[in-house]
Amino acid sequence: MPWTLIYSPRAFHQIRDLPEATRKRVLEKLEGLADKPLLHLRKLKDSPLYSFRTGDYRVLCALSTKKLIICVVKIGHRKNVYKDI
Repeated sequence: MPWTLIYSPRAFHQIRDLPEATRKRVLEKLEGLADKPLLHLRKLKDSPLYSFRTGDYRVLCALSTKKLIICVVKIGHRKNVYKDI
């Protein structure tokens, strides 16, 4: 059973502001997560969030394993994305 993807308002705006090629790559990878997200995500230390990388960009997600929901929390360049989490 595939997982459901939802986006926080912050992540929605961050996706919109990405360069076109990066946006396509991120969205394709997010769609691929819906089948088996735990194979592609890395748990962050001292945080309930998970991340995955695509080029120089990182996507931070929260998982609800009981409801099978992936919530995209934040998207950004690798040097800035981990600040303020």
